[in-house]
Amino acid sequence: MADEVTYWIGVDGDYPTNPEFIEKPKVLEDQPYAIWAFQQDDLINLGYPYHVLVPDMVYITLNPVKQREYITVYDMLSVKPDFLTNGLAILEPISAVIHEIINGEYSLTLTHPIDANGKWRYIRESNIIKCQGQLFTIKRVQWNHTSERTGTVTAYCEHIFYQLNDLWIYGRDHREPERYAYCKSAMDRIMSIYVSLDEGTMYRFAFDWTSDWEWYPNNWTMIIDGAGQTPVEKLIGNGGIIDEMGGELYRDNFHFSINQRMENAQDNAFDLRFGSNMCGMQRTIDTSTLALHLRMDDEETGAMAALSYDGRAFPLFQFPHNIPRSQVSNYEADFYDWFWATVEGGDAEGAYSALFSRMFADIGAWWRKSCTPIICYDVQVADLKEVYPELINHYKYKVGNSGTIYDELLGGKVTLKITETETDGI
Repeated sequence: MADEVTYWIGVDGDYPTNPEFIEKPKVLEDQPYAIWAFQQDDLINLGYPYHVLVPDMVYITLNPVKQREYITVYDMLSVKPDFLTNGLAILEPISAVIHEIINGEYSLTLTHPIDANGKWRYIRESNIIKCQGQLFTIKRVQWNHTSERTGTVTAYCEHIFYQLNDLWIYGRDHREPERYAYCKSAMDRIMSIYVSLDEGTMYRFAFDWTSDWEWYPNNWTMIIDGAGQTPVEKLIGNGGIIDEMGGELYRDNFHFSINQRMENAQDNAFDLRFGSNMCGMQRTIDTSTLALHLRMDDEETGAMAALSYDGRAFPLFQFPHNIPRSQVSNYEADFYDWFWATVEGGDAEGAYSALFSRMFADIGAWWRKSCTPIICYDVQVADLKEVYPELINHYKYKVGNSGTIYDELLGGKVTLKITETETDGI
C-alpha cells in the first residue's frame, strides 16, 4: 500500500496537472505545423480538431463584402484620439475627389447635399474631414442653393500636412547661411525655429518627421529668404530642400519624410496595357522648356557658374543643336555683408565656397527642370480589385510608385513613375 501523497498543481488559466503524469507536450505555435499534429481552424472540419492527412475535409470559404470606408467630419479643436471615432458626423457626399501631386498638391474636393439631418452644417472652415484614411483641413466652403432648404455645399480642403503653413520663420532672425550634410538634420533645424504664437484655447497638432538621406560630401545651405518663410516653403518650396537637392516628400497624416526615393514607394507596382487594365492613354512629349547649357552670374560679386551636357552626348538625344540659357543671382544683403567681411578677413576661399555652394544649388535645381524633355502619360485604368476580388496582389496606383506601361510608339516597354493621381474618395 503506497504511503505517498498524490497532489494536483496548476496556475491561474491552466488546467490542473499532477507530478505523476508525463510531461505535457508543448503547444505548437510556429507554422507550418508538423504533419503529425492535430490542428484547429474555425473554417475547417466545422471547427473541430482535424488532421491534414484525413481526406474529404469540409472547408468553408468566406467572401465578406467590404464595407465602404466612412467619410467623417471633425471639429477644428479635435485632438488626435478623436480621429479614431466617427467625429461630428458620417458624411454622405455626392462626390469626393482626392488630388495628389508628388512634392506638391494634396487636396480633397467634397460636395455634400444640404440634407434634412443637418450633416452639411458641420462642413465649415477649419473643420477636418477624414477621407480614405487621410485628414484634410477645410480651407474654403461654397454653398449652392436651389431653394432655402435644398442645394449642395462644396468644401475645398488641404491635407493636414499643410497646417505647417500656419507657422512662420522670421527672416531677420535666421539670415546666416547654415549648411547641412544630412537631410534629417536640415529638417530638424527647420522644425525647430518656427514661431506659432498660439494663445488661450488655441490648439495645434504635433507632427513627426524622418529621413535616412545623406548628402555628404555635398550639402544644402539654408537661408530664410525675404521677411520670412513657412516650414513647408523650406521643405518643398523655391530654395527648399527638395527644390535644390531633389528627393521626394511622403505624407501620412501627422507623419512626413523626405528621402531620395519616397518612403514606402514600390517598384513594379503596376503593369498597364491595352486589352487588360488600361482603358485610355494620352501621351505628351514637350521640349518647350528644354535648356542644355545653363549659366548663372552673380550680380554682386561677378562670380559665374555653369552646367552643361558633354557635347558628345547629344547624339543620344533628339536635338540638333545646343540650347543655352542664363540667369542672374542676387542674394539677400545680409549674405553679401557676410561674404565681403569674410573676404576682407582673409578667408576668401571660405567665402567663395559658400557663394558657389548656393549658386550650384540654384543652378542644379534649374537644371533638373530643364535638361530633359517632359514626357507625360495620362492614363485611365480599370480597378481589377472589383473584377477579381479573390486576388490579393493587385496593382498599386500610388504617387511615387513606379511600373510599366506598354507603348508601342516608344519601343514597347516604358518604365514610369506616378507623379499625380486623382482618386474617387467614395
